[in-house]
Amino acid sequence: MAYHVPLKSRYDIRKKELIDVEPISVGNNIVEGDILVSENVIERPKRQALYYIRKWNTSKTISYTFSSQFGDEDKNIIRSATVLYNALTCVKFEENGTNLPVINVVKKGGCYSTIGPLWSQKSQLLSLEDHCITDFVTPLHEFAHALGIFHEHSRYDRDQFIKVYPENTMDELSHNFDKISKDGSYIFSDYDYDSYMHYNDRAFSDAWMKTIDAVNEKYQRTMGQSMFPSASVFKVVNDFYDCHKICQNSTTKCFNEGYPNPNNCDACNCPEGFGGQFCETRANSIVADCGGDYNVKH
Repeated sequence: MAYHVPLKSRYDIRKKELIDVEPISVGNNIVEGDILVSENVIERPKRQALYYIRKWNTSKTISYTFSSQFGDEDKNIIRSATVLYNALTCVKFEENGTNLPVINVVKKGGCYSTIGPLWSQKSQLLSLEDHCITDFVTPLHEFAHALGIFHEHSRYDRDQFIKVYPENTMDELSHNFDKISKDGSYIFSDYDYDSYMHYNDRAFSDAWMKTIDAVNEKYQRTMGQSMFPSASVFKVVNDFYDCHKICQNSTTKCFNEGYPNPNNCDACNCPEGFGGQFCETRANSIVADCGGDYNVKH
């Protein structure tokens, strides 16, 4: 199935980078640049607050609502993110739903979200300022945080794949490159430089010096890309929520590391570069700045 992905404006995909790495003016409750730590846990060490993995109940929809700050064009861009999660995973977002907590999508000082559901509250924030919604990839990134997904570059095994230069970061921002401990995190897939959950090589940079180097230099320019969604994140969400159990009795055979779509076990979710019902064919290339159709196979 093809979903139309709107873009607010055309842009040069060679220069496009994730922009939610900017310092955010919401006090001291932000870690890793775009993760909001709630007030009821802020008295604990912030990293400890992240270690508590929270999941939504997949038997219910996840409610979200827009503040009056958003126009129809902005809403459609953000909805594109929820449409993709609904199509490719077993989690389901519902606009104006009644299940608690409700994700309140607002414009409040940057691009950020909490990690997972805040069960003790009736609502939680997901902020997307104007510069966060020039396309739908930053909304995908922040909704992934809301689902409980961490940054790729925070993985405990990241030193095998990247080198971080905290000395090149802006003052007092080097903590944004802290690793999550092995006990407090999860790994379901190979390290993905191309993930939209990965920051670019100059995130939090002082004087535009590099803060991240890829160990394999051929991946240097793919880090922090914001051109199109990476299939690996949807797989991480599916693994995180045990979505594979839905199709555990399916006889569908997926090729090229694809896997049954939890919404239709007779078809497969495919990695980048492959398509067809069973990921058996080479996919057509995607030009991200055309504002056209992004093909989602299921």
